[in-house]
Amino acid sequence: MSDALLGAASEYVAQTRRLNSLGSTTEETFYPAIRDLLSAILRTQDLPFEVRTGTSEERERGTDRPDFVLADAALFVGVFGEVKKSDVSIGEIADSTDRDDQIGRYLARTGVVLVSNVRGFGLLVSARPVIDGGVFGLFDGRDAVLG
Repeated sequence: MSDALLGAASEYVAQTRRLNSLGSTTEETFYPAIRDLLSAILRTQDLPFEVRTGTSEERERGTDRPDFVLADAALFVGVFGEVKKSDVSIGEIADSTDRDDQIGRYLARTGVVLVSNVRGFGLLVSARPVIDGGVFGLFDGRDAVLG
């Protein structure tokens, strides 16, 4: 692990422990720390994405408000992210059908969802590709959760 990534991880742990100890903490409280950690990871891997929080993404009927997205400079969203507080397990987040199946909608759009309970991260992947009108897409499906 690079020194930069090790430093970012150490800072993330210190920040999230401090924030978690506060009585007024909400999941949004952790967004800056998560953004900073994921940005450090993306930089060390030379990946072309940036981490955006507080976005509003259009969908067929309305808008989605993911906790964060990994997107490129052209605003292409490659990964949606969902954050819950530490009292919710990664598996519970992955299996959630709350908010009109928010996780399922994200999977259907990008094929991957990064979930976090602040203490850990999991990658939810849909492995059933389909060609729809000449455009590659992915069916909704909770095929794998890696944590």
